[in-house]
Amino acid sequence: MDLRQIKTERNIQQALVQLLSEQGFEKITIADIAKTAQISRSTFYDHYPDKYALLDAVMNYYTDYLLTLTEQRIDALLARDRVAFEASIADIADHLLARRQTLSILFELDLPGYNLRDRWKQRLQAHWHEVIEFKGLTVNPPTPSSYISDVSTDLLINFAQWTLAHGKNAATIDQLQKILSLIFDQLIVN
Repeated sequence: MDLRQIKTERNIQQALVQLLSEQGFEKITIADIAKTAQISRSTFYDHYPDKYALLDAVMNYYTDYLLTLTEQRIDALLARDRVAFEASIADIADHLLARRQTLSILFELDLPGYNLRDRWKQRLQAHWHEVIEFKGLTVNPPTPSSYISDVSTDLLINFAQWTLAHGKNAATIDQLQKILSLIFDQLIVN
C-alpha cells in the first residue's frame, strides 16, 4: 500500500470518529463520511465495502494499539522489572490521554460487536491467560488462572476508563501498580 492510500484510509477513519462524536453510528451515511474526509463516495468504496467494515477497521486498529500498549507492561511486571513496570503504568495514562477523545468515543459506542472495551477485554484476557498458563507460572494458593486473568484485565480496563474520564492521577497509578504487583508477587510463582 502506498503512502497516499494510507493517508486516505487514515482520513476516512478520522472522519468516522469525528462523526461518531456528533451523532450515532446508525445515522452516519457514506456521503457524510466522504464529505468529512474530503473524498468522493467512490474513493470511500475503493477502501471499504461499507461503513461497518470501516468501523471494524477502526476498532481493530485501536484494539491492537491498546493490546500492544498493555502487553508490554504485563511483560515488565512478569519480568519483575519494577522500574520499567512503575514507569509503564504512568505511560499507559499518557498514551490514553493523548487519544482521549477517540478512545472515549469508541469505549462508549453501543453497537453489538463494535465496542472497544469488549474487544480489548477479550484479547487482554487471552494474553493474561496465555502468560499464566503457557509461560510456566503457577498460582499459589491454587486459584483458577481464568480468575487471575479476569481480575487483572478488569483492573487495567477500569484504570483506562477512569483515566479517560478524569485524567491522569498519581494516586490511581500508584494503586494499580500496588494491586497488580501484589497479585503477581503473592499469587504467581515460577
